[in-house]
Amino acid sequence: MVKQITAVGLVAALASASVAGIVGFDSADDAAYDDGWADNSNGGFGFGGWAFASETSNGFAGRFVADQNADGPSNVLNGNPGRAWALFANNGDGAERSAAFRAFGTDIGTAGTSLEITLEYGFIGDGGRIGIALRHGNTNTTFNDVSAGSAAELFFEGGDANFTVLDASGEIETGAGFGFDGITARFIFTGGGAFDLQIERFFSESGDSDIATTPGLQLANVGPIQSIALFSDDGGNSGGVNSDVYFNNLTIAIPAPGSAILVAFAAVAVRRRRYH
Repeated sequence: MVKQITAVGLVAALASASVAGIVGFDSADDAAYDDGWADNSNGGFGFGGWAFASETSNGFAGRFVADQNADGPSNVLNGNPGRAWALFANNGDGAERSAAFRAFGTDIGTAGTSLEITLEYGFIGDGGRIGIALRHGNTNTTFNDVSAGSAAELFFEGGDANFTVLDASGEIETGAGFGFDGITARFIFTGGGAFDLQIERFFSESGDSDIATTPGLQLANVGPIQSIALFSDDGGNSGGVNSDVYFNNLTIAIPAPGSAILVAFAAVAVRRRRYH
């Protein structure tokens, strides 16, 4: 199995100078989510409270805190009790959509800053999309606000072979293909509105992972990145565990004091066998 730092281990590691640049971290295992993923819930540190928007057309859309014991083992449902933030949008007439929005306590996008989040997904309906958007500002009233102030998006669309990144030039295929074992997405900013994208895919049966890097991307509307939007746009197939999308371990890093290089930080998802 690939060994990775747990949420508890990461918090302990924050005491060392080597990770002094981590200024934001949150996990669904935080006590703030014991009663669910609610409006204005705010675990971890370095972020504002969560906001949500959903819409349906004779189907289902919303969010919940997934637990490995109730909802099946998962790579992003780490630790004990092993939870993740989950969005669902399925079984309707094509307009089932759910989103979660969150502001950052520290603007990112300058050279040396970075953002990381884990993501796991199941059966995505043809044409449906699941993913994340990095945004200027934090407009969060309706689902359409996912793209409000969008600077970059990473998504998987049902029927495609690979993840797609949307930057200033348009949609770019990343080469990171679909898989049930989840990914860690890393946005690494290099200055002047430029960034590199790393997608680490996990393979539970072999215990391995691989990384697809898309370098030299450019933010749309260059400026500080101030929030994130997580979304499922008709992403479900037939409902149930494998039609939900799971997120966890949201991390923001800035260069350590006196350093001009990006602070390296470890993926924080514990490897687990995927749900069958």
